[in-house]
Amino acid sequence: MHRVPLLAFAILLISVQSSEAGNNAAGSVSLSWDSTVMTSDRSSVPSGGCPLYVQLTNARDIAALAVTIRWYPFDSPGSCYRLASVDSGSGCGWATAVPPGAQFNGDSSYTWTISFPEESTESQCVMYWVMGDSCAEPVPAVFLVEALTQDSAGQIDSLQVLNCATILGGAGVSVTVTDVQPTRLAADQSTVLTIDGERFVPGTRVSLRGPHTYIAATATTVADSSRLQAIVAPRSTSDSVLSLLVQLPDGQTAQTAGSLLVTSQAAESAPPVWHRPSNHPSAFLKLDLYNDRIAAAYQREQANRGGGGG
Repeated sequence: MHRVPLLAFAILLISVQSSEAGNNAAGSVSLSWDSTVMTSDRSSVPSGGCPLYVQLTNARDIAALAVTIRWYPFDSPGSCYRLASVDSGSGCGWATAVPPGAQFNGDSSYTWTISFPEESTESQCVMYWVMGDSCAEPVPAVFLVEALTQDSAGQIDSLQVLNCATILGGAGVSVTVTDVQPTRLAADQSTVLTIDGERFVPGTRVSLRGPHTYIAATATTVADSSRLQAIVAPRSTSDSVLSLLVQLPDGQTAQTAGSLLVTSQAAESAPPVWHRPSNHPSAFLKLDLYNDRIAAAYQREQANRGGGGG
């Protein structure tokens, strides 16, 4: 997997750590092959390349913008697709392979720069260029996006991912789940699930399913391509046995059927204690409650006798 982070330049960058939602908390980000109409798939990439647009929605207070692009097949030698710099964006911002010379919220790993037209007052789309000159023939691929914004008050928001972009439907890319912990969930209580698998990407969604139940995770964090965490809160009225569903932004899913058990909080906090009979010899010892008292009195009586005789 190749990570190409893009960072808006020529704007004030302030390092801020805050848990409060900013002015762009309701914003979202999508990828499209067209700047005006949402076009998520195309059949090939021309020999000279083609534009791919990062579309932002409901994010109007952007003082700084950081974008990460990932795609499959991986960007290794001979893997077909790559990104190339552009010098204009047809009304949008554009990305160039030049380090931005500044950090975003303390992160200095961003290696590309986003520019916007000088007369532009909007920053709702960014264009970059996809090349397929290493492809002997069209190869199915998936392009994924993650976007962070910083507003005029310095607050950081992670935009919800709505759409990815594909070539030939993105066939050949599949997500898998190999493990989920814990497997017992307390009803009416939030639980953090740790999910292991393959090909997790930003924007992956997690939900719990049952015959009469649908519960979307309230928060999902992708640590890397093989692990993510999700917060779920099953209700007491939920089905007692639920399946876990993981869904990529392109719609691909992986499921662990009947892998989670919902129990009452009382059952979780007070596990049953079993009392079983024992054949150990100590179980049959005869106890004399007065044994210690008798021994102490005898010792005192002998001491008194000894003293009187002297």
